[in-house]
Amino acid sequence: MAYELQGRLFEIFDTQQITDTFKKREFVVETTSGMYNEYIKMQAVQDKCDLLDSMNKGDQVKVSFDLRGKLVNTKDGRQVYITNINAWRIDRQSGGTSAPQTPNYGQEPPAAGGDYEDVPF
Repeated sequence: MAYELQGRLFEIFDTQQITDTFKKREFVVETTSGMYNEYIKMQAVQDKCDLLDSMNKGDQVKVSFDLRGKLVNTKDGRQVYITNINAWRIDRQSGGTSAPQTPNYGQEPPAAGGDYEDVPF
């Protein structure tokens, strides 16, 4: 199943050659959920690592991704569950490298008032 996420490219890491035949590149997308910023760590694998070459920290992006999970049995007999967020498409959105709006943590809301003559109702 495919998912999409929009946000600001917060961090881009170097490509890691895990084995002779497998490489990955991790990155972080910052999104805003209500008043809080979320930092979602994702990865691109194999030929998708190159998708990040033309991107810069701060770019507004839309990422298409899949969730992948596997069960690994460790040497000491434990079972470990691993979940990866694998990006397969990254599109730069209009808006360039603008910074996200900073949330209003613990501050008073803006005072009411102002000119409401132009309100259409």
